Amino acid sequence: MGVTTSSSGLIVRAEWDDSVYPTGTKITDKQLAELKLQPHQWHGEWNYSTGSKRHRPTSK
Repeated sequence: MGVTTSSSGLIVRAEWDDSVYPTGTKITDKQLAELKLQPHQWHGEWNYSTGSKRHRPTSK
């Protein structure tokens, strides 16, 4: 998927990220609770919002 547009006009851009990220990071239950994750109805264990409504554009 490079660029696609939904029927409502939403434009989605994606690109491959071959960076290496750390794995196995442990956080406490308190730290997780502070994130205020809002699970989505469909597979909320994978899909969630963080509560932030502010759009932050990315730059290249």
